[in-house]
Amino acid sequence: MSINDMPLSIVLQDATSKATSQNLFLFPDGSGSAMAYSSLPQISPETRLIALNSPFLRQPQDYPNSIEAMAKIWLPEIRRRQPRGPYSLGGWSAGGYYGVEAARLLLAQGEIVERLVLIDSPCRLLYEALPFPTVQALADKNLMGSTHNPKRKAPAWMLDHFAVTIRAIESYVPMPLRTELRLPEVFVIWAAEGIDAAHDLDVDWSVKVNRLLLRTRKRFSPLGWDLMFPNVEVKTAALPGANHFNLIHGRHALDLVDLFRLVMGQQLSVDLQYARC
Repeated sequence: MSINDMPLSIVLQDATSKATSQNLFLFPDGSGSAMAYSSLPQISPETRLIALNSPFLRQPQDYPNSIEAMAKIWLPEIRRRQPRGPYSLGGWSAGGYYGVEAARLLLAQGEIVERLVLIDSPCRLLYEALPFPTVQALADKNLMGSTHNPKRKAPAWMLDHFAVTIRAIESYVPMPLRTELRLPEVFVIWAAEGIDAAHDLDVDWSVKVNRLLLRTRKRFSPLGWDLMFPNVEVKTAALPGANHFNLIHGRHALDLVDLFRLVMGQQLSVDLQYARC
């Protein structure tokens, strides 16, 4: 499927156990593409994995320069797929911001958001937007959107969409969710490893978010997400061996999906005790 044909959402994994099925909506990273999640292994027979596409993959100049506005664009599609809650939302990197704002909108409409899964998503209360020169440096090393195929360069449309997403993140100053609402369970999944040592990246290391995403980490606390969700115990986990770019591919995707099973209240295929923080 080309980006010309992309619908607003794609069912990447269907539930085979219809009687007990539940949806997990995943918002895209800066690429804007639902296909970022296409290589994830099957979560479970009870889980339908629905990934969202940016409607501006071909027209990044029309991107609204607002994380909140993008969440509003996706909300009718989420309701088309699932008219009523409880909802399970999540996203990788920038997708975490979209997930938070979609949750805010649904809660304001009186819906229940049962859980929110933030996948290696730096909280904007503590961290900057990823600078575009960092994205370009990563693309020059074939690390953007191509970890599963290191010989394939990131396409121009992807970098263009990253550029407009970054501009929106730069102006994104989220407010904590209101405490009188029934707030969701919040799960933050961090990649444990960096990539700078292996790839000799020429980036500005004075920028906190560069250090967070590109260097090996020693802390796996909520790192600001606890400030976004007052009176909620934000649960965190780390994926040993995974970095920000490969955690959705290969063997690391297996561990990520096991954490999804844990989050969705389903049976784990392995003991993930080591990964919980």
